Amino acid sequence: MYSRYDIAKDEFEIEDDDGKHRLVYAYFGLAIFFGQFFLHMTQKIFVKIDINNKQNNKYYCV
Repeated sequence: MYSRYDIAKDEFEIEDDDGKHRLVYAYFGLAIFFGQFFLHMTQKIFVKIDINNKQNNKYYCV
């Protein structure tokens, strides 16, 4: 199975000079999208963990 890097490298080598910069920008945008998605999902997970900890601590303090 090819990694995303191998696929992008193969596409870049096949692409003509006019389309290479578009391909670079497309993969750069994809990298930003995945980074933002990962950040959003980790923040969502930490908020759920924080809410669960607050709910559990409420019962322990009583």
